[in-house]
Amino acid sequence: MIFRNIFFRSNQIQQSIVVIFFLSTIPFIAKSQDLRCTYWPAPCQNTDAISTANDWTTRMKDNIALIQELKFEKKMRLQLYNILAEAAKRNHWELYELTEEAYDGPPSPSISYEEWESTPYEKRPPASVDITFIILVNKDSLSKWKNWEVEFQSKMDNSAQQYNSASEEVDRDPLLQAYSDSEDYYIQQQTKYLDDHQDQYLKDIKNNNTAGIKEREKKLKWFSYKMNYFLKKSQDVGAKSYTDATQSMKNVEDEFTSKTKLFTEASIVLVHIMVNPDYVKTGLEDPGQRSLVPQQSLNISGASYAGLLINPDKDTDEHAYVLNYQGYIFENPASVGMIRFGQFLSADSYNNYRPLFVKRYTSKQSTIGLVQNIKCDVLQNLAMQIEGGKDKVLDVIKSINWDQINAMIGK
Repeated sequence: MIFRNIFFRSNQIQQSIVVIFFLSTIPFIAKSQDLRCTYWPAPCQNTDAISTANDWTTRMKDNIALIQELKFEKKMRLQLYNILAEAAKRNHWELYELTEEAYDGPPSPSISYEEWESTPYEKRPPASVDITFIILVNKDSLSKWKNWEVEFQSKMDNSAQQYNSASEEVDRDPLLQAYSDSEDYYIQQQTKYLDDHQDQYLKDIKNNNTAGIKEREKKLKWFSYKMNYFLKKSQDVGAKSYTDATQSMKNVEDEFTSKTKLFTEASIVLVHIMVNPDYVKTGLEDPGQRSLVPQQSLNISGASYAGLLINPDKDTDEHAYVLNYQGYIFENPASVGMIRFGQFLSADSYNNYRPLFVKRYTSKQSTIGLVQNIKCDVLQNLAMQIEGGKDKVLDVIKSINWDQINAMIGK
């Protein structure tokens, strides 16, 4: 019961910390976009990742990456950028690269770095790279988003001040102190009782003195009742003082969630492109980590698959349009257009897809020991995830010249 009292007192402190943490993380989400970069509050370029991708000297060290692979990545980036740029220009949108990453290293845990470094161009499996672009589909909306972010900062400051004032009011409340003192008193009395009657309790257990044992249990229940009574009184006093501040905090949270979703879906669309991917998901998963299946088919020229996935989760939170840990995609967008080019194996039990070329890589020898019929710097498969609000996603999909993308396969 002593721990319980400590927990209550620390719970008040934790409550303040949680509120302060929340109020500080909301502006952090806004300000963390590189302190108002060019396209803020839209996601800012991951300049570190892009610089690393273009650092050919480091990547080619010890033949981890080959010049043919790096030239292939550059070709893919430029071709895909140009195709998206054409669509952006026709619609008076803006386009920029968000991030890029290629894995330089053995394609399998069974292959050592030494073996990989000695693998020549002719025997290397397909080079893969992930590239993500942002399309600004509505500049007016982006401008309104910026203005709201600035105004919202003032609301957060006010909410924080209101909560701090409520905390100070609780600390000064003599009634709360009286209830806390009463709770402390019964904690101390219980501790003294347990110490004074410890020997007798051990004797009662040894002698199977049920009357003595029951008397002890009755006394402890009485202490528990008194402590819980004053604990509840303390909680009621605190809750009353924090009611308005807590509601203000909730209002701030709700506004941040709704406005961020509204402005993101109206302003931008994210396009994640996987070149020669080893594994393809649809972008959203169920609680069992199975990829959700798109509900709507799309007619895309040359695509081996095209569908639109509408997020069934209507209760999105403030993290819906935060970039995932890799920085490629959104955490929980309203919709995802999934388009695949090239040949893929049938879906696995998690509704995910692997390219056909992995089928022949059944051993170390077949992966890096044989001359490849199709060289590593050839585009065999391409998958795209186009994320954001449904209407804007469809606008982008309709504007892309898919014949140009399909024509890239095999080259």
